[in-house]
Amino acid sequence: MADRLGIGYTEIDKLNPRIIYCSVSGFGQTGPYSQRPVYDPVIQAMSGFMATTGEAGRPPVRVAPGVIGLGTAFIASWGVALAIIAREKTGRGQHIDAAFFDTAVFFMSFIIAGYSITGFTSPRMGSANPVFVPYQCFETADRYVFIGVTHDRFWQAFCGALGFARQGSDDRYRTAEGRLLHRDKLVAEVAAELKKSPSSEILAKLEAADVPCALVKEVSEVMDDPQVQARGMLLDMQYPGTGSMKLTTLPFKASQMETPEPLRAPLLGEHTGEILAELGYDKAAIDSLEHKGVIFRG
Repeated sequence: MADRLGIGYTEIDKLNPRIIYCSVSGFGQTGPYSQRPVYDPVIQAMSGFMATTGEAGRPPVRVAPGVIGLGTAFIASWGVALAIIAREKTGRGQHIDAAFFDTAVFFMSFIIAGYSITGFTSPRMGSANPVFVPYQCFETADRYVFIGVTHDRFWQAFCGALGFARQGSDDRYRTAEGRLLHRDKLVAEVAAELKKSPSSEILAKLEAADVPCALVKEVSEVMDDPQVQARGMLLDMQYPGTGSMKLTTLPFKASQMETPEPLRAPLLGEHTGEILAELGYDKAAIDSLEHKGVIFRG
């Protein structure tokens, strides 16, 4: 589209060789899929995300958060930042070509690497892990919790904290390899015991023993989480036609950077006239472009 309008990188580069031009699309500017329309779930299906996500014996599922779209935005900004550094050294701008599909394949890196070495792809396992046991969600007397026992020291701490003396002394479960070999039996035993106690009691004991664990929280609970509040990850934003809404802030903190004033996402065409005016178009010209359907002003 940009090339057809005469504002693609090739044309802009002729006007200003120092320009850093960033394109974000589904499949990138090259390759056989470059003109295909796309949604996040389409990319998840094509990249292996869906094939490796979900419960055993059940259909593939999509990852609900927009990790690919947001990830592509972060990767694009990373590319722009590197291009700025390069321009300081060379005086030359460049074209940053970021694609949803490339991002998804990049996120699949360790799974792809594993397959290239072994020829084996782990089946869908829900919240479980193909290497560590117990490492998954468990149902307690009231809520679901996630428990991640990786190293043998965590296994001993896990058993000690919850009073699993029999499992802790069982030679079959003493090492990570043994726990993996006897996965089904061990998970069944742990699951049966955890159902007897409330989540708060289990988590308190495991946290005291430094065993990785967490309550499986609903979105409403995440918004009230004290760590979310302490990190200032949410802000209230007034949005036209909607009212007040909660938005997330930047996911990093910089010691020498002033926190920018939060700005809402613009409405469709909200700043079109303002931008064209800055480029030298007068009101008559802008009105004419709108009348011809070339631009839209919200």
